[in-house]
Amino acid sequence: MTAPARRRSRQTARDMILSLTVILVIVGIVVAFQQRGGQRVRVIDPSDTYAGARASASYPVRVPHLPGAWRPTSATNQTAEGGRLTLRLGFLTPQGQYAQLVESDLQRNVILGRELSPGARPTGTLLVNGVSWDRLPAKKHGDRAIARTDGGDAHSAEAVRHRIRAVIG
Repeated sequence: MTAPARRRSRQTARDMILSLTVILVIVGIVVAFQQRGGQRVRVIDPSDTYAGARASASYPVRVPHLPGAWRPTSATNQTAEGGRLTLRLGFLTPQGQYAQLVESDLQRNVILGRELSPGARPTGTLLVNGVSWDRLPAKKHGDRAIARTDGGDAHSAEAVRHRIRAVIG
């Protein structure tokens, strides 16, 4: 190989390494900015959703009293057959986990089937502020769910119109 050919060969390799270095620096900057920004949580004001639920629900809608560190992230009302209402509220806990509150006047087995899994059966109970809640298996492994029925006795004809509150997180 002649001297000019060797020099061109070294310059081509050097140029390739310089180009690759510039590209890696640019990629590194982009990755650093994306990691710094992180995942931002959109906090909402659920008061309009509560008001809408209270105006159209056949049951007394209960607004949860949660610690200030819980941040509301979603709120929806859904009307089903016969004008029955389901209120769903999503929260981000101080530990960075998501929790969902569901209130509905659908039959217990219907709402639990939709929210958790068809045929969901209690696996135990949990006492929260002196109130007993049923523990239930959730759709996703590792999630937890609790539910309780307000109003109506599960063994009476009035059981058709009761309210389920379920927390999933």
